[in-house]
Amino acid sequence: MIKITKLKECDKISSPICGYIKMKLKQMIEEYSVDSISDFGAIYFIENDKDIEKYNVMGFNEPISHYIPEYIKRIHINDSFQDISYLESCFIFSDGYGIVIIGKEHLFEKYLDVDKYLLEN
Repeated sequence: MIKITKLKECDKISSPICGYIKMKLKQMIEEYSVDSISDFGAIYFIENDKDIEKYNVMGFNEPISHYIPEYIKRIHINDSFQDISYLESCFIFSDGYGIVIIGKEHLFEKYLDVDKYLLEN
């Protein structure tokens, strides 16, 4: 799991989704005129099944299956070898702090009702 709140932290990601995460983070940084989104949120890139089970590290008190996401968005990335499907899921806590979780689609399947909250592309 990689926590991202600053652009330089995107360099830790060695995945085809890196460009998308940089773009999303850059939009937030520019919109709020900050160097870091840490005061109001974070993006978590999950790399495997174990990462999504570390819900407490991401700020959740219970497994994410106990929370209702604001949205889930499917992202298709085509690297030179294959088309990879990722999901972006956003959770907003009562104090306005937001968590965006991004990872390969299959990592979310047993934790979230993806079809119920999926935004149409």
